[in-house]
Amino acid sequence: MPFDIRTAPNRNPLATISDFLTQLRGFLGRLFEAPKEFGLEYVYDIQTEIMTAFHEETVRSFETTQAQLRDADPEKLYEHGLTGHSLHAKMMGINVISDAVNRHALRAIRYLLSLVNSILGSIASIAGAAGAIKEIKDLFENTTDFATGQ
Repeated sequence: MPFDIRTAPNRNPLATISDFLTQLRGFLGRLFEAPKEFGLEYVYDIQTEIMTAFHEETVRSFETTQAQLRDADPEKLYEHGLTGHSLHAKMMGINVISDAVNRHALRAIRYLLSLVNSILGSIASIAGAAGAIKEIKDLFENTTDFATGQ
């Protein structure tokens, strides 16, 4: 399963977001390196460039994002739905769709990436470094297609 995020409405939101970002880093690395395992393939000859960009530049953004979030005003986390029940529901959604990836990768992967995009958008509103993570994910999405041609 790509994600198995520990979550609870009363859990420290920074710990939950940290779990999400750590698992997202591993998931994107696997996805970019071996998209066929997820039923996807690159439609342009760009895999090497995406992998280089991810490892040389984007990986650092995960660390910067976490530092920016630690320094963020707790009210900003609340305003962007990154606390309590709102964060818990988002992470439960990630876990549920992530489980579906194992069973129905071709359909579920697009839903999973869309939900990841939504959460990254909220995080990037508070921690600007997350924008680089979103951009590399978007580049991958826009340069791949289902291996079956769907």
